[in-house]
Amino acid sequence: MLVISDKVTWKRVKKGAIIVDLNSGNYFTLNETATRIWELLAEGKSLDEVQLSISGEFEGGTKEKVMADIQKQHDFFLTEGLFIKK
Repeated sequence: MLVISDKVTWKRVKKGAIIVDLNSGNYFTLNETATRIWELLAEGKSLDEVQLSISGEFEGGTKEKVMADIQKQHDFFLTEGLFIKK
């Protein structure tokens, strides 16, 4: 299970989100799809559950392509320390 790091604050904005790493000052902007992935992971959803939700909410892409995109986003969030594993 992933949780948002204590060093991170974020806000949903029009068509996406802004995430700020309070320790480094780095900030990230997410598009609508990446924001939805962020929200679902923050809710404790598994990658398979995220894939089902994303596939139902957004058009385009095969199951494999959607899962690859989710995995890439998931890995980015972890690498940047925006989420931590619990």
